[in-house]
Amino acid sequence: MADTTHLQMPLLAAAQAQKHVTHNDALLRLDAIVQLSVKDRHLTSPPGSPSDGDRYIPASGASGDWQDWDFNIAWYVDGVWTKLVPRGGWIAYVEDEGLVLIHDGTNWVKLPAATESWRVFAASAVAVSHTGNTTKTTLATVTVPGGAMGANGILRITSLWSHTNSANDKTARAEFGGAQYYSAILTTTATSRMYRTIANRNAETSQVGGAASGAFNWGSTTSALTTSSVNTSVDQDLVFSGQLANGGDAISLESYIVELLYQA
Repeated sequence: MADTTHLQMPLLAAAQAQKHVTHNDALLRLDAIVQLSVKDRHLTSPPGSPSDGDRYIPASGASGDWQDWDFNIAWYVDGVWTKLVPRGGWIAYVEDEGLVLIHDGTNWVKLPAATESWRVFAASAVAVSHTGNTTKTTLATVTVPGGAMGANGILRITSLWSHTNSANDKTARAEFGGAQYYSAILTTTATSRMYRTIANRNAETSQVGGAASGAFNWGSTTSALTTSSVNTSVDQDLVFSGQLANGGDAISLESYIVELLYQA
């Protein structure tokens, strides 16, 4: 039985029996391929509980039911994984990264017009407060999906804080993948604003940013730059936290905006 050239859909044969089987198979393939949107492109084995119709791009070293399916399309339908072989020009939206890819005939590559621009990745103006104890307390967490930055991408973080105007220490922090990129001890002030960038340095496992300590945002400082080796090819958390020296004081994360620039 012959298939179509581009989407490999089965064609009906003359005087074929059970034509509906072939026809339905073609419709299912259309449903899987047209307006292609995949869940993830960094897994090497199938997820534990897929839903019917889910699609993935298996990463290098695919195994299990995805054995040797590297960079193809893994499509889950009727309880079975099926491989779809992409052709040059296919476009796929990667749901967990908000990224658009195009297949160049050999590899999946980013679609420049859709990705080489700043986008608001996360934002909130709902205040979150901490008071009553001296424990370091998480006020907000933003998960950056693996691969969302690329080897040279940048996170741009702006946050607004309020705090008790007293001589006691109130510490505002921002950490990415466990690495501290902002830590300011705030005293005798009522509000503060934090601005930081975290940039990958030609690798998904190497970053640089401004000095972490103090309230330095622009201009000069005697403190060294912040560097880290966070693996951004996998999901990493950006965590805002507050800590008090006196539990009778308060510190609030009033708002934040996280912007992302993807660059390969």
